[in-house]
Amino acid sequence: MSRMPPWPPQRRAAAVPAVLYTRAPCPLCDDLVRALDATGLAGRLALEAVDVDGDRELKKRYGLRVPVLVIDGEVCAEGRVEPAQLARAVRARLRGGAR
Repeated sequence: MSRMPPWPPQRRAAAVPAVLYTRAPCPLCDDLVRALDATGLAGRLALEAVDVDGDRELKKRYGLRVPVLVIDGEVCAEGRVEPAQLARAVRARLRGGAR
């Protein structure tokens, strides 16, 4: 049985604001969190998990798209993503570029 890494991981002082729009249960959300941890990028993010089902507007906007990872106000990844694709998108956002 695989175990999910502890969340949130230890963060550096210069962590970039990020929001993970999610719902429970959300296996794809769990996969995205594991991929962030595996790529070593999780520690560079100040990640806040937001359950879209708790807000009608968020549910309307993101409900069929979860997980949606927003970094510094811009959508970085959504739905099923491969770890390499996620790493490229996150690195691009951390540099201030588009995905």
